[in-house]
Parts: sequence; structure tokens; C-alpha cells
Amino acid sequence: MESAAYFGDVVRQISRAVDDEEDVEFNESTLPVLRWCPSIRKQIEGGNRLTCSVLVVAVGAEAVGFCQAYLLPEDPEILGVFSTRMTTLDKNSFSQKADLDKTCYIHRIASSPEVLVVLCKSTVAPEQSFTWTEQLFEHIKTENLYVTVISSSLVTEYRSNRLVSELPTPFLRALRSTAYKAKPQSPFLESPNMVSGLPAAILNHCQIQSIAAVLYVSFVDSPHVDVDSMKVFQPVLSATPVKHLVQPGPEASDRLKKFVEVHLNTINLYT
Repeated sequence: MESAAYFGDVVRQISRAVDDEEDVEFNESTLPVLRWCPSIRKQIEGGNRLTCSVLVVAVGAEAVGFCQAYLLPEDPEILGVFSTRMTTLDKNSFSQKADLDKTCYIHRIASSPEVLVVLCKSTVAPEQSFTWTEQLFEHIKTENLYVTVISSSLVTEYRSNRLVSELPTPFLRALRSTAYKAKPQSPFLESPNMVSGLPAAILNHCQIQSIAAVLYVSFVDSPHVDVDSMKVFQPVLSATPVKHLVQPGPEASDRLKKFVEVHLNTINLYT
């Protein structure tokens, strides 16, 4: 299902409805599962929601590498983890922290306890995105909440009058909810382009619930992560309120290079 989104852009919404002739079966085993650490579980079981002023959700390897380099300390606190049903073709590690693992970790920044950063290294299936989003926001206070979502897409999915080979990749585009009044740090995503999957589900949820949210999507020319495909998100560091979260220190470039090395080694291990 497609609908006109904000400022004339188009977002493919996640719909649970199917056509009559479609034979689609939903069952609990295919849904994402959110598990909180004991202290947070005790808090939410008492009927309390997590206090959160800033929520950053990184979807995909490029976005995750960027957040790890610029927003998170070396050893961030883990509050919870989303796990999604794996198939027999999926590869996963015992630690569930490898780049190909189907897990999304929810981190809290110790110096800013009202800031949550969610890292999704692997793609969340479209049919799981609605439930994923509902589960996350169910336990978060949304009053005065700012949400930033960053993700990547291949440039072959970008619609333009120019040839793909003529587009200077990587480049950044943005969408925002009506409640987000600030100007994004990149041009808006032009029609008839659209986003889908988890980023679209989160932005649609924020639009419906009147939550200030901005989505940045980078368009890259390769499915393999490199430093440039992560650095394209750097304009986001100038945006409010993300600019107040940037970790001090000059080692960000080294952390980006290390992320690329680990990511490539993980892929080569399973090929």
C-alpha cells in the first residue's frame, strides 16, 4: 500500500492486510521478540515506561557503523535485544553480536540516560516491521520525544531522470513527520521515490502518533560497507538533538575502518 507522505514524498506503508487471493499465514513464531535486561523488565512490568528524550534507530550495516563510531562509547549499556526468526539459510554466531546475526540491540548512553540507540545490523523483514515498531514504542514515553532513523538503500532503487552511473554516490535524502519542525540536514526525498520496511514503519508510526521524527536514507552503489558509505551520514551530526550526543575524541575514523574490516571478515567467513 502506498500513500502520499510528507511534503509530497511517497512512503510505502506496512500493511497487515492482504488480498483475498493471497495465501499469507501469520503466526507467532515469525514475529520479532523483544527481551529486556532484568532491571528494565522489572520497571516495565510495574507499568512504567522508559523515559526517553531521544531515540536513534540505525538500520543496516552502514548506519550501525556510523552510530558506533560517532554516537556510542566503546562499551555501551545494553538494555534489550530484538531477535527475529531465523531460517536454515541464515548464519549466526553464539554471541549474537556478529554483523550477520538477526538481532537488534537497544543501547543506553550512560552520560545521557534518556537517550536510546537501537542498532539493527541485519534487515528486519517487512512483515515483521509493524510488530517490531509497536513493541518498541509500547515501552517508551513519547512525550517530547525526538526520533532519528538512519538507513541505506542501493542507488539502483533511486528514481531519477539521470542515469544511475551519473549519480554521485553516496548521497543523502530525508523524510520527516509533521511534528518534526526543524529543517533536515539533507534534501528531501523526491517523488516518486519511497522508503519501505522498518524505516517506513517507524516513520509512519511517528506520523500517526504526532511524534517528531526524521528519517535519513543514504543511497550507495555497493552492498558492501566502506568508510565513505558511513561518512555520508555526517551531516546528521549537526542536527538537533543528535549534535549533543557526539562522542568526544578523534578516533571515529579509526572505528569506521575497524568496522569495515570486521564486517568484511564476517562476510568472508560465511562465504
